[in-house]
Amino acid sequence: MMSPEEIYFEELEYSRFEMLINTKTYLSKEEYEFCFSYDKDIRMGVSYLGFPDGVDYINHFPLEYSL
Repeated sequence: MMSPEEIYFEELEYSRFEMLINTKTYLSKEEYEFCFSYDKDIRMGVSYLGFPDGVDYINHFPLEYSL
């Protein structure tokens, strides 16, 4: 059984994942790695760009919801 503290941190992690994957069009490498570690299936909706300004990935999920 998880302690209240563990549950709290799991909920924080889930909230961050949801915010990133549902609202951000562009992800940094760190954001992508966080989301990928949380859910391996995101690779189907995220493409690598590698721009020099820190924009490394485009997230297609928010684009699908905005149509």
